[in-house]
Amino acid sequence: MSVFLADNDIYIIPAATTEDKYIVYSPLRGVMFWANTNAIEMIDKHFDMGMNALDDCKKLFENLNAMTEKETFSPPLQKVGLSDSLVIVLSQKCNLACSYCYAQEARSTASIDEQKLKIAIDYVLSSQNKKTKGFTFIGGGEPTVTWELFRWAVEYIRSESEKLGVKSAITLATNATLFTNERVSWLKSNDISVSASFDILPEIQNTQRCFPDKSIKSFEIVDAGIKLLIAHGIFPRIRSTITPQNVSLMKDMVAFVVEHYPEIRWLHFEPVTDMQLEQADYYNDYISQFFIAREYARANGLELRNSITHSTGRLKSKFCSGELCVVPTGELVSCHRVSSPGEELFAEFSYGNIEDTILIDSNALENVESCIHSKPLFCSDCFAQWHCAGACPYNRALFTPEQLPLYCEFTKKMIAQELESKLA
Repeated sequence: MSVFLADNDIYIIPAATTEDKYIVYSPLRGVMFWANTNAIEMIDKHFDMGMNALDDCKKLFENLNAMTEKETFSPPLQKVGLSDSLVIVLSQKCNLACSYCYAQEARSTASIDEQKLKIAIDYVLSSQNKKTKGFTFIGGGEPTVTWELFRWAVEYIRSESEKLGVKSAITLATNATLFTNERVSWLKSNDISVSASFDILPEIQNTQRCFPDKSIKSFEIVDAGIKLLIAHGIFPRIRSTITPQNVSLMKDMVAFVVEHYPEIRWLHFEPVTDMQLEQADYYNDYISQFFIAREYARANGLELRNSITHSTGRLKSKFCSGELCVVPTGELVSCHRVSSPGEELFAEFSYGNIEDTILIDSNALENVESCIHSKPLFCSDCFAQWHCAGACPYNRALFTPEQLPLYCEFTKKMIAQELESKLA
């Protein structure tokens, strides 16, 4: 896809689905409009040759003039590990053996010490930055495997929040295999938001998100778990991983949700990170199938997104803020996908630990922030740099020099087509 900088944060982006149509886009001004080939030639002359080529096209002149007169806005640099939210990896224990699991090579049986977790929770609750605090219990394992520890942590958060007069939003990311009526009733009474990792279609779920004993079909168990949540008035967001096996089935996945879980309104279809993947064909398939599925979802009252399309709703100086994430050893990392000191990338994302208090290693934090803020050289003249912000640092660390440009081209195409849909 050919994209070039016209002038002063103005980019010309060829339309993905229509010939002789371009998006004129200024991300730092939050302005874009359609133009055809003739208009683009006039804009090019206007900027590159100093020619007043717009005299005969009043509408184009008005659009471009309105764009260039608007002030640009640069997103602020946000520090890693701001203490308004905490990501918690209780353990690396898991009852599934998912084919694409990022944590399967570094599993341990350890769970986080209650006292260390209490220190981390108190640290966030005592922050004066915001009145609302966020707590997310997420995998590295499956949080509900350590149910009693999870329950203790939630009840402690609720109790301390009430004492301090702060509001706490709690989210559980789960594989939804260990729910009972009692547990779901407790989730409801504690106002827990639920994100269910679920590949939706029976044949895909049973293959990709399987139990170690493959004779046990995970689909039936997760299907029952999601229906139990819905029966209790908890409407989970479903997060699915899209691999070559289900990339052509995204519309079918949406249709299955419409038919079987009509109360659910949010779906998230994330492309798999797979170092062995033949990327180019997969990425092209993903783009075409995602937008077909998204159109079908919206026609049926659902919102379908992924991390790339979601990024077009705001400007970013970096891909993510860098988490304050506590892992089972009590160490602090900027990404929950790196939850064990035994992992090759752990040192790149670790910046502190918990003893009697939160201890931040200033040199390690500086290195983490440098990694998160850095961008590949080819980002400098790319319109998407204010949305993807150099791509996920974890993915950048994993991808080879040959894979990263393919991923970046994929990201640009996704963002361009998302902008096109917004204009439409």
